[in-house]
Amino acid sequence: MSELNKKEAIAYLNISERTLERYVKKHKVVVRYENTEHGRKPFFPLKELERIKEEQLPTYQGAITHKSPIIPAQQPAMQLWADTEIMQLSFKLTLNLGEATLISGIERSRLLTAIKSGKLNAIKFKGWRMRPQDLREYVDGLWENFERLGSDRP
Repeated sequence: MSELNKKEAIAYLNISERTLERYVKKHKVVVRYENTEHGRKPFFPLKELERIKEEQLPTYQGAITHKSPIIPAQQPAMQLWADTEIMQLSFKLTLNLGEATLISGIERSRLLTAIKSGKLNAIKFKGWRMRPQDLREYVDGLWENFERLGSDRP
């Protein structure tokens, strides 16, 4: 049976070292330790890593990702949006910071600054949570300020 060491497993799964350590701690992945002259070294069976890789959720590459790279021309617009992750997020009653960042395209740090200054309504409940309409009002306010500043320029 083929096994990978810790660095190889991290590269194979494309995850951080900390994530792999969490998987081991939560028994999500089988690990075999071997005593070496430099201490105990973990080794991961390739079959286990393949299983983990199949279970991994898709990562966000952009604001909108489609399940199919080819979109038929006759497909109605609402059908197109029904397959996107953004549409699924828009039906939630509250958003966390990651989701708000994904929807708005505004950096997480800027949203946190707005929350702490009171410009963006949010509550602290298992992390910061906000209503989609509060996020929309904040973004609309940013555009109003931008348009007002832009009208003063020649």
